[in-house]
Amino acid sequence: MSTLDLSGLNDNQRAIVQTLDKPLFVAAGAGSGKTFTLTQRIAWALSPGSGTDGKPFLDDISQILVITFTNAAAREIKERVRPTLRQCGLREQALNVDSAWISTIHGMCSRILKRHALDLNIDPEFSIASENEVNELRGNALQHVVGDVQKKQNKTPQEQLLFERMNFGSLEGVGSNEVSILNSVSKVMTIAAQTPGGYKSLWVPKSGDIASAMESFANHYDGVRTYPLSVKDRPKVEASCEALQEFLALAPGKRTPQAALDTLNQVSMPRSSRGGLKEYKAPLEEEFALLKIDILLGGFRPGMEEIIELAQKTTAYYQNLKRDGSLLDDDDLIAQALQALETSPEVQADYRGRFKLVMIDEFQDTDAQQLKLISYLSGTDVEHLTTVGDAQQSIYRFRGADVGVFRSRGAGLPEDNRVQLDMNYRSHADILSFVDKVCGGDRGVLKDFMRLKANPAHRSDFPDSLPRIDIELTCGQKNVSKIQGAVAAQGIAAQFKKYADAGVSPGNMALLLRAMTNADQYVQAIRDVGLECVVSGGSGFTTTIEAQTMGALLHYLANDHDSETGLFPVLASQMFGLGADDFVSLGTGTHVNTGNPIKRAIECGLETMEFREDASVSPRLVRAHNILMEARSEMRRKPVAEVCREVVVASGWLNRLEEEGVTGQSKEANVLASIDYIRDLTEEMGLGPARAASEFDTWLRVSKISPSRLNGIGSNAVQVMTVHASKGLEFQVVAVAGWDGTSRVDQILHGHAQSSEGTEALIIRADKIDQKVLDKLKEIPDNPQTLGEWYPYLRDSEKQADAEEATRLLYVALTRAEDALIFDIDGYTTKNSPSLSPDLTGRVMGALFGGAVPQAGTSELDFGGSMPAVVHTYIETKGKGKTSSLDTGGLLPELEGQPLQDPADVVRLLHGSSEDTAEQMPTSFDLFAIEPDPLTAQVEMEKNRFDVFSFSAAHEKMAHMVHQPYHMKSAVPVGWQAVQESQDETADPDRATNIGSAFHLLAQTIVESGYYPTDEHIREVEDYWGLGERARKRVEAALKRWFGSSIRKEVLQYQNLQAELPFFSKAHSELGSYATGAFDVVAYDDKHEVLLVDYKTGDTKLDIDRIRENHSLQADLYARVLMDIGFERVRARFVCVEREDPNEAGEPLVVAYDFDQKNAPYAW
Repeated sequence: MSTLDLSGLNDNQRAIVQTLDKPLFVAAGAGSGKTFTLTQRIAWALSPGSGTDGKPFLDDISQILVITFTNAAAREIKERVRPTLRQCGLREQALNVDSAWISTIHGMCSRILKRHALDLNIDPEFSIASENEVNELRGNALQHVVGDVQKKQNKTPQEQLLFERMNFGSLEGVGSNEVSILNSVSKVMTIAAQTPGGYKSLWVPKSGDIASAMESFANHYDGVRTYPLSVKDRPKVEASCEALQEFLALAPGKRTPQAALDTLNQVSMPRSSRGGLKEYKAPLEEEFALLKIDILLGGFRPGMEEIIELAQKTTAYYQNLKRDGSLLDDDDLIAQALQALETSPEVQADYRGRFKLVMIDEFQDTDAQQLKLISYLSGTDVEHLTTVGDAQQSIYRFRGADVGVFRSRGAGLPEDNRVQLDMNYRSHADILSFVDKVCGGDRGVLKDFMRLKANPAHRSDFPDSLPRIDIELTCGQKNVSKIQGAVAAQGIAAQFKKYADAGVSPGNMALLLRAMTNADQYVQAIRDVGLECVVSGGSGFTTTIEAQTMGALLHYLANDHDSETGLFPVLASQMFGLGADDFVSLGTGTHVNTGNPIKRAIECGLETMEFREDASVSPRLVRAHNILMEARSEMRRKPVAEVCREVVVASGWLNRLEEEGVTGQSKEANVLASIDYIRDLTEEMGLGPARAASEFDTWLRVSKISPSRLNGIGSNAVQVMTVHASKGLEFQVVAVAGWDGTSRVDQILHGHAQSSEGTEALIIRADKIDQKVLDKLKEIPDNPQTLGEWYPYLRDSEKQADAEEATRLLYVALTRAEDALIFDIDGYTTKNSPSLSPDLTGRVMGALFGGAVPQAGTSELDFGGSMPAVVHTYIETKGKGKTSSLDTGGLLPELEGQPLQDPADVVRLLHGSSEDTAEQMPTSFDLFAIEPDPLTAQVEMEKNRFDVFSFSAAHEKMAHMVHQPYHMKSAVPVGWQAVQESQDETADPDRATNIGSAFHLLAQTIVESGYYPTDEHIREVEDYWGLGERARKRVEAALKRWFGSSIRKEVLQYQNLQAELPFFSKAHSELGSYATGAFDVVAYDDKHEVLLVDYKTGDTKLDIDRIRENHSLQADLYARVLMDIGFERVRARFVCVEREDPNEAGEPLVVAYDFDQKNAPYAW
């Protein structure tokens, strides 16, 4: 018989372990010992006596299939199973643990496909595509398929509609919230991959009969006239009725959706509510809203179908790229393994009856396709399948997880096949009572809450004098302010300090956040009270100073003339720590003729190390020169990642970080992780330094990965991480903050919806639906038919699913605590509601306090624990302007009565400084000697000269050097007088250059984002440039003219688009050896042709010929620069954004200059 000791199991655990002959559904609560139970079940199934006649239930460990959510979980199960089998005397089985089918689902699929690669016509040597490779290949596929359509001259009506209504976008925006064609196509590709049936299952709802709907609405609206109306409402209602009747009188062919929309825009709802009108209006307003939404979305429905078609084509192209590289991604592994089990006789024969014990861990994070796949491996009628999970911990919906799959399986099995693990072995009883109070009961926030029982044997060394539950509550007005966040951070830090002073190790404390957006303020608050703190989980790595510094170093090594994104941030960083005097020395040269000081590029100064006699040259500057010059020579013979590593080591940065203790060591890990990624880009992906620098920037923008850690560090530091990163972890003291937030409805809505066309309804909007229209919908259609009804239905489903996951995320966070919990609640009140908002905050407050907000100061809350919770309440009141004041009830007397404008005020008043001391540049550091390289002396660096010119500085001299090129219409040479006229005519209280600068900055925003700037953004730019009222009107009028112009639409048709592109080009002229400047907009598909756009403010009083003359030399210089770098043809378009084209209303005046080999620019 078995020697396995099951006495340590509770009754439910034992039932799971010993039940091997039927499928089970296990609902395992947080901390309930499910991993221990699964390992015991594996050992029991292999032990004598677990089967019939005293035999083992299984013959061999190869008959077991265990699916885990992560590779780490699979390793943990293996490491637990191995010693357990040895203790039971099952040494042979223990030896086979490494080869057992215990892995993630992707690992299982890879194993199946490799085993049957030849049968399935798959390359047996296929590799699993890395995240980098997936992004690269998907990007190539998107550019190829969608880019080809963009360049088509004769687009189909569907294509034309799509490209008129939606911006093309950029690869950098893919995966973000950007509303663009590229991003929409990419999202649909992902949805199709996660949907059983793929693209065949996707369908777009149709609009209703607009003409009939308008007739019905007109009849209902006409009934408004029978109610008593106010003097103001009566004429508006009559005008609305007249507009509706005019629409109905149109010929059937003219009752178009656009005509209907124009009519609805003229309809006014009466404000009066007398005589029953309020009750009559409610359904009428809903009918109006649904009709308007139907029309708005219906006009873009062909565009939606085009996006799906483009996504399908892009997927096919992407599959070909992977096939050519013998690569499979995660979606391929699932899809191809499922297809093999469904259609391949060889695969079916191999796996039919292979597994007698199948278990899925973390089942709540599985989707329908994955369950279908595993079901094929689980015997007849899925008789061998046991699923283990917790609906309350389903938090990966963004990855495609569907908690409905979990619930459906539970509902589909008999009660005898369902087991609960509800004994919690992790947390103190008071923690569980508090979780009950928040999540369970009549007012709890979690649907179908499973209560957890406390382990009577729970023991800890937690000080009895400290509260188990501390609540930090901030209350504001109208919204959650940054001041509240700063105060909450201070409160949490103060509690951590109390626990640490009482003997709790900071290494056993954690702060859990929903997102890392505001992590910095918590980190600094914790450090300000004297505790070490490391960010160990979340998506904040790419925003760290260390990662950004390494990106700047890569830019410099790729292009030593790149001072803005390369050299300057490197020299100013903690790597070299140059100060203001160093930069003055680098940027100041001496005129070769006069000896006067002149401005020069800092890279010139660093390379020559020739300074004025009065210049201050620090040891740091000398060391930076030596290291970076050597690095440039090393680039000729070493991989760029290795050069980056050598620069970091030689600078002494890693040594200094090491000396900073835990905080510095966490930064050191980020540096080394950045170097590893640079190595991946340049060696694994084969990119050159320049391309790698660009890809590294993209990675910093879009990647969401955790900060790195060195082995062994952080053992005595508070850890900061996201709730997702904390899954599976536990800490003695846990603080939970930033857990509520406003959900953002995605541009693409989809949901399960059975119809004759498919099973997954999909809606893609090109424009935002007016919130005022949506607010009129008090009830969501429960049986949607039209596109207008499907949109609010799917939108509401999305918001509801997001809200439910937010409550589950809160539950996961609360249940990470072993002995004590610090719970931050940040909410606000409004005029209409005294209870706190946002929604989840209000529901939590209802569960804890009945909705009422405690008075400022310290109070207690009885939640059913052994001692009451301590509540610290801080109330913010808005004052005049942007200031507010705090009532802390004496908790923070330094803040009482003080006008507060931003979080820095809170830090300054409490700690005497608002600066982030952890990120300040050290005042001094040691310099370490570098072993000289014998090759360095043999490398001759090109000496930069200070004879650099730009058009803005040299146009007067240029005019005397060259006659008007023959390809320009005017034969009059342009001199200083003409240029001066152009500038003088702009004179007003604001300098003309400020108007131009403000416009250029806003126009750059339009080009790069594809959107018109918000009013707030425009005001900020205008304030920055100090514009008066008259100048503001000029800028805004020019901006609108540019945004709606045909020339901008033409620019958007090009595949490559860059705004404010700087140039530094060789020249052969008495003006100097180099020309420098920046192009406002450059657009091109290839080196054959480039479209150059230059904005011109002013020029409002000049005739067209004079405008052409004024800008001809600049066009000539810019064309020469572009042709020198390889473009065959340059189409220069100077856009006078303050001048309307006299021949086309609303369009700016555009002056054209065309250059090619025949009409070549002057050889500057």
